Amino acid sequence: MQVKFQDYIRRDSFTKLSVDALIPVVRSEDLNVQTEDQVVLAISQWTSSPRPADQTERLSELLREVRWNAVSNELWKRTLGDRMLAEIFPHFRWKQLPISQTARRAAAMVSLDDGRVFILGGGRRNIVYPLVECATLPTDDRRANEAGTSVPFWRCLAPMHEARMGLSACVLNGRIFVAGGVNCEHRPLQSVEYFVPPDGDSAIGHWTVMQCMNQTRDTFSLLALEQRLYAFGR
Repeated sequence: MQVKFQDYIRRDSFTKLSVDALIPVVRSEDLNVQTEDQVVLAISQWTSSPRPADQTERLSELLREVRWNAVSNELWKRTLGDRMLAEIFPHFRWKQLPISQTARRAAAMVSLDDGRVFILGGGRRNIVYPLVECATLPTDDRRANEAGTSVPFWRCLAPMHEARMGLSACVLNGRIFVAGGVNCEHRPLQSVEYFVPPDGDSAIGHWTVMQCMNQTRDTFSLLALEQRLYAFGR
């Protein structure tokens, strides 16, 4: 039986639900809603009611269940422009992080599910870098305020075999793949390599060179889908 969501959220019992009880409701494929906007507004209604601090701190768990790609542009604009909603949804605020160890442009950036973020390659003026930096971001709001307190925040890992800027990167099966870009002579590249991230804080990971693409590419898109890599663009 489909859950009559709109009728349910009008009841007083809805706002008294715990996070553990509400998550399965939001996650359900049987919600009888016309748009995902109704789910977001229902969560907004739920958060506006007084509740224990530990329930509010776990809001990020609830927000992960929202199908954000189905939320309308109108609601996005309303949420981003409404101070009250911004307070309810702290994920919509920008947070300043420590600067990377090396200033660069035209770098690539990817993230892993464990919260690690990687900056790859890039350059400045007449220098092109093979450098790789990594930082671990908090995966929940409970630790969000601690972001940037570790020293150093950005950690250098094993450099790529080839310096490149204007490259593209993506993640497949926990490995980071980079391709193309331009070298220090500003010549387009067709080389490809992949990175196995380190398991511990003291390791630096390692790179493996793969078969080249069929043509040189820079400032393009590299995507992973169903165990395959796809390169789009010049």
